[in-house]
Amino acid sequence: MAVAGSIYTVSVTFFGQEPSKSEMDRILRECIATAVKIDSKKDILATPWFRANLKDNPLKDKMLSPYGLMSAIVFESSGQKIVVREAKPTR
Repeated sequence: MAVAGSIYTVSVTFFGQEPSKSEMDRILRECIATAVKIDSKKDILATPWFRANLKDNPLKDKMLSPYGLMSAIVFESSGQKIVVREAKPTR
């Protein structure tokens, strides 16, 4: 778990075979729930990544988008719940 400004980020890397969207959702929710036990006072963003082989360069990991390109799963500390949030375009 890393701090990025006023939120935590949890990066989850899947190896070998890309999981289904439902499996990714379940695992991301479990990871957020574990992070919440450490500190529930800040929002927590979970980001899924894929690496085909353990020995591959982590800089070449592929970011996965199980909720769509502009959506992410987060723990909202204000409401103490895990939600999928869509990014709002800025102008």
